[in-house]
Amino acid sequence: MSARHLEFPTKLYLPVLVLLCSIFAWQPLKGDDDFWAHAAIGRWIAQHGQVPDQTLFLWGPGTPIPWVYHSWLSQLTFYGVMINGGPVWVEILTCAIAGIILIWMWQVWARRGRITSLMPLLFAIALWCSSPRLHPRPELFSGLFLCPLLTFLLTWTEARRNGDFQPGLKWKIPALLAMFALWANFHGGVATGLVFIALTVLGEAIQDVLERRSFKPTLWLAALVPLCAAAVCINPYGPKYWTALGSVGSVMFSYIDEWKALWKAPFMPPEAILIAGVLAFVALAAWIQGPRHRVAHLLWLLFAIVAFAMARRNLWQMAQVSLFVMAANAAALDTEHFWRVWRKGAGQKTGSDEHGAIPPPMRAIVRYSALFGLVCWLPGAAPRDFLPLRATAQHLPAPSAEFIRQHYPKARLFSDYLTTSYLQWHLSGHPPLYMDLLNAYDVHLMQDYFAIIQLEPRGLKLIDDLKIDLVLLKRHKPGERIAKFALWMNNNPQWKTVYRGDDATIWARRQKIP
Repeated sequence: MSARHLEFPTKLYLPVLVLLCSIFAWQPLKGDDDFWAHAAIGRWIAQHGQVPDQTLFLWGPGTPIPWVYHSWLSQLTFYGVMINGGPVWVEILTCAIAGIILIWMWQVWARRGRITSLMPLLFAIALWCSSPRLHPRPELFSGLFLCPLLTFLLTWTEARRNGDFQPGLKWKIPALLAMFALWANFHGGVATGLVFIALTVLGEAIQDVLERRSFKPTLWLAALVPLCAAAVCINPYGPKYWTALGSVGSVMFSYIDEWKALWKAPFMPPEAILIAGVLAFVALAAWIQGPRHRVAHLLWLLFAIVAFAMARRNLWQMAQVSLFVMAANAAALDTEHFWRVWRKGAGQKTGSDEHGAIPPPMRAIVRYSALFGLVCWLPGAAPRDFLPLRATAQHLPAPSAEFIRQHYPKARLFSDYLTTSYLQWHLSGHPPLYMDLLNAYDVHLMQDYFAIIQLEPRGLKLIDDLKIDLVLLKRHKPGERIAKFALWMNNNPQWKTVYRGDDATIWARRQKIP
């Protein structure tokens, strides 16, 4: 078989993976996507020409409260795309960012090793387990900025290992500082960027001791931590920006599923945890078997694993870091290496010549099989109702939101937690909401919310004490948490149904509380 036919499948791996990535990323916008809430904040910023410093569109007790909108530039971007192109362009933007991240990581690996049949498999399962995070949300930009950061750190550590540390790397530092300033205004995930630099400094310092080499380059790298931290302060809030991190470990975040640890309910699908574990295991095995053994890379991986275990939303970050560690040790994952190890274990002679390599017919079978498997995965990765392509979900709560806007613009509206995101976009504060999906409020507001929908005695009293006069609950199934509350509303003579549609049900109080 000719070399041209042997190389043909490898040239198609990346295009097919990009297509697979687009299928995963194209998820029609639903009412519970927090994109709507972010776009609503972006609209407020565009209309007022400033970044807010307190909560918006809320009437719940204790609101408004001071709040740092660390993703204000993402929110403004989402609004700009939405107002100029609509939901279709929002989906295109999501696919484009996810695709750029994929291509970037592929090229990082391709520069450090051969493109083999194992590469697309590892990238495909990384895409699969990361797919729940491929939504139009500020987190997308953190995934994007993480790529040049890890590439810079990877190049730095490789140059140090080879003993030819390049002073030219120093001139990339201004660009890195500019990136951190920009990243800080797109998403609070910039804090993890500082962690990865600090871990690299620690790893390089350990390497300096073990290899008895000069600390000077490591000191250069260490200086980046305070410099990048200072760059983060270039935002509308200045150093006050860092107060936004205080909410991450708060009681409030313990109520949010994506911030829960893996061992807490509701549990992640076991297959997702298994695949994520496979990625981390392969990355660790590559680091152990690889010739480089950079301590910094091991620290990256361990941090990513712990971060994912503590908060499941970090799944995508762990997949990215795993692929970067694999790329740094690409030689250990080369199928040619596996073939030689197998032949040696079987007692067969191997060498550096063509006789020790994988036979061309076997190589062709494996490469074409990998390509065939990727192509077959494409229709399986798409949701059942993927075609025809839609940018918004079928039961978006637009009709119910418009009904409220026209008939109850001054009501004290109480709605289910998930629908608040779209309501924030559609109503724009007319009427305001009891709470929203941005979680920009005190934990007691969330506790009161659960007391109400779970029909606790305290919650039933709160309905009157808060003078709630309008309730909206999204379309739901009998087993859902809000089903019991909806049944109570239907049977309560103090309330009447004023709207019932495929998207939601709305009740209005017959007699307002004085």
